[in-house]
Amino acid sequence: MSDVKFVSKLIVYGKGKGDELVPTRGIGDHFYYAMWIGGIQHVSGHIGAYIMACLMIMVGVMIDSMIIGQLYKKETYKGFPATIIPFTCVAIVYGACYFM
Repeated sequence: MSDVKFVSKLIVYGKGKGDELVPTRGIGDHFYYAMWIGGIQHVSGHIGAYIMACLMIMVGVMIDSMIIGQLYKKETYKGFPATIIPFTCVAIVYGACYFM
C-alpha cells in the first residue's frame, strides 16, 4: 500500500473543486459489490437475478455519485459511506428472489 503509483490505479476518481481528483470508489468497494453479485446464487440460480443485482448496484452507485457530487461542494464534507445505497438496492433484489 505504500506504492502510491500502484494504489492510485486501484481507485476510481471523480473530479472535484478546482480540477482536483476525489477518490470515490476503491478496490474494497468493487470487491464488496462482487461478493453481493456472487452471493445471489444462494437465493436464485437464474441469470436474470445476476443481471438485476448488477443493475441495482449500478443504480445505487449512480445515486451515490449524485449525492457525493452535491455533498463534496460543502466545506464541512468529510466523506460519505459509498456502499450503503448500492447495498440497499441489491438487498431489494435478494428479498425479491428469496420470496419468488
